[in-house]
Amino acid sequence: MNGLFTRNSLISLMATGLQGVANLIIVIYLARILGPRNYGIFNYTWAVTGIVGTFTYLGLPTLLNRRLSRADGIIRSE
Repeated sequence: MNGLFTRNSLISLMATGLQGVANLIIVIYLARILGPRNYGIFNYTWAVTGIVGTFTYLGLPTLLNRRLSRADGIIRSE
């Protein structure tokens, strides 16, 4: 059991490290291709999208499930 935990932990750590290296390479590539001005616009847009997405997921999936399941013709609530 302990060996399995260690193995899975190392795999998770390597995957996280690989993702970080890939993100770094992509950021450097985009910065060089887009230039300072366009990369700034891209980065600003990405940040705004992340902030809006965070607020969107705070309760929207639960609300949609509840509303859609109670809609007429799908499931009748008595």
